[in-house]
Amino acid sequence: MAAAAAAAAVGLSPDLQKRINIMAEHVARHGHDFETSVKQKNAASPQFAFLVGGEGSEYYQQLLEAHRNQQGGTTPGTAGTSLAVEAAELAELVARWREPQVASLGADGERQLTE
Repeated sequence: MAAAAAAAAVGLSPDLQKRINIMAEHVARHGHDFETSVKQKNAASPQFAFLVGGEGSEYYQQLLEAHRNQQGGTTPGTAGTSLAVEAAELAELVARWREPQVASLGADGERQLTE
């Protein structure tokens, strides 16, 4: 991993770093259309906020560039990419990282938030 990517990872949770790494690998392998598809299907999901400038976006961009460079600097085209394969890989990614459980704040916490 490049030094810039390592620096961008500081402060990110290990789960988010892993999710970003896997997504960067898939996008480097399958191209921009795959990334666009994931963005569209997960626009409201905070788990994929790094795709649209959210937490971890700098780390994602650094990793994506590194993965593309490992492939010889080429970005695969989409002509031979099967939508069924993309959908299956997307389903795998979504299934592996579910929304984290949120603990209740209790009555006092809820009251403080509404004040």
